[in-house]
Amino acid sequence: MESVISGGVALSGEEDVIATDGGGRWEIAFEGVTLRTPAQIKAWEAWEGYLGRGKTDCLVPILSLAHANRPVHGRLPLVASKLVYDDPVFPTSVAYSASAIAATIGAAAALRATIVAITVAKGAALVGGEKFSVGGRGYRVVRPLGAGFYQIEPPLREAVSAGATCIFDWPFIKCRSAPGESWSPALQFGRRGEASIRFLENAA
Repeated sequence: MESVISGGVALSGEEDVIATDGGGRWEIAFEGVTLRTPAQIKAWEAWEGYLGRGKTDCLVPILSLAHANRPVHGRLPLVASKLVYDDPVFPTSVAYSASAIAATIGAAAALRATIVAITVAKGAALVGGEKFSVGGRGYRVVRPLGAGFYQIEPPLREAVSAGATCIFDWPFIKCRSAPGESWSPALQFGRRGEASIRFLENAA
């Protein structure tokens, strides 16, 4: 989600456009989620209550593994290992049991920086378009600049220190459910149904 203003069109036909939103904010939507079992329905209802219609922060994954910088095995990207978590309904930790990608911030960078150093210890080279998170803040690699530096967007939400972990295989962002939304599932015969939810980044 981005907001821009125009400075007007010059006689040459060129238009100056200025971003006014600090780089926009992430919006993540999960649609057509099928709930087949009583356990799934109860977990969904429990989360609706927990999120309080946009009052409570939570960490939401960006499902971008398909185009992450996974190492190549033969001609195909390495198959991901199993996801592991510490609780089936309200997990505080979720990750792949054996991560195929390991990366860190290569040098300290200040708040709102758009160029950062990233050291990839395990995984394929970054070419642009990969999504990652640092400390619950989500970013996208725009392009490599050489010598281990990369242009990213949005600008850094907070300063980062050298050695901070960059998560590329299961990046997650601090979000809240879109305010005022009711996403209680419409059940067929009270037994199964589909549901959807939308999250907005809490960049505060």
